[in-house]
Amino acid sequence: MKNEQILPVLNMDVLKEAANKWAMNGALKSIEEYYSGYNSPFRKTIEEELKKTEVGHGIQLPDIIALINDSLSKEIDLLANTAI
Repeated sequence: MKNEQILPVLNMDVLKEAANKWAMNGALKSIEEYYSGYNSPFRKTIEEELKKTEVGHGIQLPDIIALINDSLSKEIDLLANTAI
């Protein structure tokens, strides 16, 4: 019996698929942390805007939704421009 070395064969397609999966998970976690994490600049911006607006009987749900949509649009544009 010869003393042959056994070498593993790596399937590059499987490795690429795994790399893409974990890269996507990392990106999703980063986005989640950015928008809902404790130190989220997105949350802080919304909180600052809500403090500027007198929260009381005069503020309506559409006002809050508009504020969130505006902030979200700005942040998505920033992320898209950063990614490019």
